[in-house]
Amino acid sequence: MRPYLVLLLRLLIGGSFILSGITKIFQLTEFMDVVARFNILPPVLIIPFTALFPPVELVLGVCLVAGYLTRWSALGISFLLMIMCVAIFPQLLGGPKISDCGCFGGLMDSAVDLNLFIRDCVLFAISFFIFTNKKHFFTSDNYLLEKTQGA
Repeated sequence: MRPYLVLLLRLLIGGSFILSGITKIFQLTEFMDVVARFNILPPVLIIPFTALFPPVELVLGVCLVAGYLTRWSALGISFLLMIMCVAIFPQLLGGPKISDCGCFGGLMDSAVDLNLFIRDCVLFAISFFIFTNKKHFFTSDNYLLEKTQGA
């Protein structure tokens, strides 16, 4: 049962990162505004961060769904979620109120609040759980391993 749970979690988290990355790529200006409102990065880093974050989300999500470099993809997603938690935490302590985290572009609004922080922490725990699993089913990793061992 556990391998199927891990597969389901891989598909859910990977799929959400694919969706999140795509929506941000098509709304980079809005995402840049959200990043600037968090007031964490120096202004000189806002544009490079905004340009890199969505494609990285998309690539890691695709890799996790496809099961390509599965553990490393899960670790990368864990790292992105940790960045999100670090960005949200000061807002909980009374930082400037941000009405939307920009998580899914204009698809849905997510208030920057305790619920968002908890959601991202839970997703972090799940993605780290995926990383800690050494064996994964239905992955391109397994297919490529079988091909190289069979050659």
